[in-house]
Amino acid sequence: AADARRLEKTLAESLKIPADHIELLTSDSPRKPTRSNITVSLQRLAQNVKPGDSVFVLYSGHGVELQGKPYLIPSDAGVLNGLPLADTLMPTAQFEELLGRINARSVVIAWDMCRNDPLAKGRNAVADRNVMTPG
Repeated sequence: AADARRLEKTLAESLKIPADHIELLTSDSPRKPTRSNITVSLQRLAQNVKPGDSVFVLYSGHGVELQGKPYLIPSDAGVLNGLPLADTLMPTAQFEELLGRINARSVVIAWDMCRNDPLAKGRNAVADRNVMTPG
C-alpha cells in the first residue's frame, strides 16, 4: 500500500497527472482491492479512456497458480475469509480481458506480486518460477 501511495504521489507531482485520473485501491484505503472493485475500476477505465491516452496499471499484491492457471488474490479472496476460492480468486485471464477493452494509445501493466500457494502454508506454488506471467 505504501509503494502504491508513493507511485500515486509521483504520478501526480512529477507527471502532473490530475488526481481524478488516478484510482488507488489498497488494503488501507476506503476502496479495497476486492475482485468487484478491481473489475469495476477496469471497466470504468475502459469507458473513460480516449484513443490518444496512455494508461499505466500496477497490480501489486498476491497471485497463485492453481491447476496450471494463474490467479490474482484480491483482498476479499476466500483463502483470506473462508469463502470458496473459485468464487473469489480473479483469473489473470479475466484481468487481461478487462485490460484488453481499454482503447488507448498505450497500456502498460506492471506486475508486482508474490506467488505463494495460500493452501500450501507459504510454500511457493511453482518452485522454479518467481514471476507470474499473464495468461
